[in-house]
Amino acid sequence: MRIQTLTALLAAISCLAPGAAQTKVPGDPYADDLVGIVADPCPTHPRPAADYQMYNLHMLTRDHGQLCRDAAQNAALKTPVRVVFMGDSITDNWIGADASPFTNGLVDRGISGQTSPQMLIRFRNDVILLHPTAVHIMAGTNDIAGNTGAVTMATVEGNITGMAELARAYGIKVILASVPPAAAFPWSPAKRPVSQIAALNTWLRGYAKVHGHS
Repeated sequence: MRIQTLTALLAAISCLAPGAAQTKVPGDPYADDLVGIVADPCPTHPRPAADYQMYNLHMLTRDHGQLCRDAAQNAALKTPVRVVFMGDSITDNWIGADASPFTNGLVDRGISGQTSPQMLIRFRNDVILLHPTAVHIMAGTNDIAGNTGAVTMATVEGNITGMAELARAYGIKVILASVPPAAAFPWSPAKRPVSQIAALNTWLRGYAKVHGHS
């Protein structure tokens, strides 16, 4: 059964050639999206109202970092950027709840559900190329929850380090946020995250102190 499932999954994400349309798979509404190196890798289609699992598979396998999510908004920015807020749903929900603070050069680039490797993938597009004075990085909650699978604490720390080092290399001030406290995750109820959140926050404080980050 597992081999059959894996075969079906590989078929669903396989491609014919760079720029070719996706192999047709029954039930895949995104099968016509282009793959490979193309001029415009961001097709426009609505977020699903029902089949979120298929959308999530599409996102994780074809735009893992979700570079397309804010590509148009990045291109449209005209005013100088002072601070980019990089994060997951917590950051994403700030602008969703009240967009008024995100004016005058304050830019929200939170994406719900993202883990630190996904943020690292999009860090160049969503932070560096916007030339901000500073970046506020909040990452770790979804790594601990296991949103993109299993990972070591060292890898999570390495992903955050990678973002901080990239920012510093481009003269961008780094502000590292603590991982918010949580006794449980509603979307990952088997996890008991208290000790791992505490450990990651201890590392964040130490790393910020050693490297002069806020």
